Amino acid sequence: MKSEEVQWEEIVSLDVKQGDLIWMDCLPGGLCIFLNKYPTSHGLPPGDEYWDYRVYHAVEGLLERADYYFISLDEAAKLGCSIK
Repeated sequence: MKSEEVQWEEIVSLDVKQGDLIWMDCLPGGLCIFLNKYPTSHGLPPGDEYWDYRVYHAVEGLLERADYYFISLDEAAKLGCSIK
């Protein structure tokens, strides 16, 4: 039997600007207002860099999370999220 290779999704940061609405795709989830981003390594090997997003969440207030926790509103709608 041939073993199957795992296909990893490439993580691509959103093209966002201050004031854009984005979807937090982790708990607590939901709509967020994008405020800014800054580079962070999260303890990754040198050369591997991600962005942390600072957002305003309607319930939680100001939050900072890694960029891979956010998706566009179009993508959220395709996944069946209730965007209101």
